[in-house]
Amino acid sequence: MPEPAATAPAADVRAVLRQVADAAGDWFDALPERPVRPDVTPADMRVPDVLPDGPSAVEDVVADLVRDAAPGLIAMGSPRFFGFVIGGAHPAGLAGDWLTSTWDQNAPLAGPSPAVAAIESVAGAWVLDLLGLPADASFAFVTGCQMAHVTALAAARHRLLADAGHDVERDGLAGAPPIASSRARSGTSRSTGRCASSASAPRRSCPSRSTRPARCAPARSGTRCARATGARPSSPRRRAT
Repeated sequence: MPEPAATAPAADVRAVLRQVADAAGDWFDALPERPVRPDVTPADMRVPDVLPDGPSAVEDVVADLVRDAAPGLIAMGSPRFFGFVIGGAHPAGLAGDWLTSTWDQNAPLAGPSPAVAAIESVAGAWVLDLLGLPADASFAFVTGCQMAHVTALAAARHRLLADAGHDVERDGLAGAPPIASSRARSGTSRSTGRCASSASAPRRSCPSRSTRPARCAPARSGTRCARATGARPSSPRRRAT
């Protein structure tokens, strides 16, 4: 009979968290002096890629991760970092992130975690106050930058169509009035369900999922709805200069 698989020794949770806290503290202490940009490329990194034969102690996993990642870390929290539109973690945000991971709440709805629901309500009210928005305005916390863009596009579409006398929540996108655009190039937003051709071309909404044809083509040739076909909208080829 095959031997039973080995199991890793039970981790001392407090010891592991202290180990991580010490590594994090060392990182923050070094930020003012350490080089911002690493001198290695992804190909230069020496992260072990051999799958271990058995489980490892949690303390060893943390130590190996800290050691192997160190050469390729960018000092995004450094006061000398000016790359991209990103920034480092604030200690208060880091502490909150650790607690969030520790509590491990799955809270898409208020019921599973009353604490998260209450905290989000307060945070949302603070944002409304800081931005000078009505206290009864709705708000939501999204999962990241991409979902924030999608949410903003949907909200903008809702407002523009409402101003044009069309209730998109009640009547859908079919038959919605065209939305003028200041952008001359072709584009599409699959997530918001709109066909967008050039600014001068006629536009129309995609029919509903149950009735739309294989493709949604505005009157102008050369542009079709990517949402219906699953492809990017075509555009006239341009000769390189």
